[in-house]
Amino acid sequence: MTDYTNTQGSFWIWEVRERQLSEVWPKAANPFISNNYGWFGGGSPSTSIIDRLDFAAQTRIVSPAKLSTVRQLLAATSGDGYGWFGGGNPLTSTIDRLDFAAQTVSVSPAKLSTARQLLAATSGGGYGWFGGGNPSTSIIDRLDFLAQTVSVSPAQLSTARQGLAATSGGGFGWFGGGVTVTSTIDRLDFFAETVSVSPAQLSVARGYLAATSGGGFGWFGGGTPPNTSTIDRLDFTAQTVSVSPAKLSTATQGLAATSGGGFGWFGGGSPNTSTIDRLDFLVETVSVSPATLSIAKTNLAAISST
Repeated sequence: MTDYTNTQGSFWIWEVRERQLSEVWPKAANPFISNNYGWFGGGSPSTSIIDRLDFAAQTRIVSPAKLSTVRQLLAATSGDGYGWFGGGNPLTSTIDRLDFAAQTVSVSPAKLSTARQLLAATSGGGYGWFGGGNPSTSIIDRLDFLAQTVSVSPAQLSTARQGLAATSGGGFGWFGGGVTVTSTIDRLDFFAETVSVSPAQLSVARGYLAATSGGGFGWFGGGTPPNTSTIDRLDFTAQTVSVSPAKLSTATQGLAATSGGGFGWFGGGSPNTSTIDRLDFLVETVSVSPATLSIAKTNLAAISST
């Protein structure tokens, strides 16, 4: 691996980190790069099943990969050629590493700093970031994909909360909503490892929602109370939120979301459903995908291997 030894500031450090990852997983040798799939793992009724959604064909198979234990209320992100599923109920600090190419799961030596559920996760700057959770906390754990280690970030959420959602865009991570019920969106600076409260707020205070990003925006959908079908569109640059004309097909909470193939995909939720909604980022419409989850479930997590 190239020895990057100069020190030209935080942007350079992040760029180096991404270059290091690309050296470990060069695109030409990276079978998962062309695998345009979404992965929906765990959920309630408590399961270890991981469903693989083919974005292009809008079909779903049950992956031969399974979580190391049955669990719900977990969080997931992706990076370094793998998916990372952390925390959950029964209360755990375990992080499972999903190999996209081989469709296998191994228990990572990395563990969350505390066992917790109802947390949220995103990735950026060559790391994964797991924030919040129950027991109620403001902690953000930083997962080093290369070393498979976790450190507690000096960045903390503005308030301790659970049942929140996270996504990334514009060089930042965005943690929105949660319980105690709030409309707050915290912006995590990946470079400086600091958090600021964004002037952008969700259109209504809610928890147990899901978030993804695409088309230059972040999209926060569903949640409660009461159960809603609302999708908020977060402008990363302007730090403003508008209510999208797109709505989920049903008012729901405890769902999961990811993006790929030019669309956002919101799956599962309570009342327990197997429905997957496809959000068109360009025209801001939602259609019900012909693909459905293998079982109706809630409190699951989702990522993509695009």
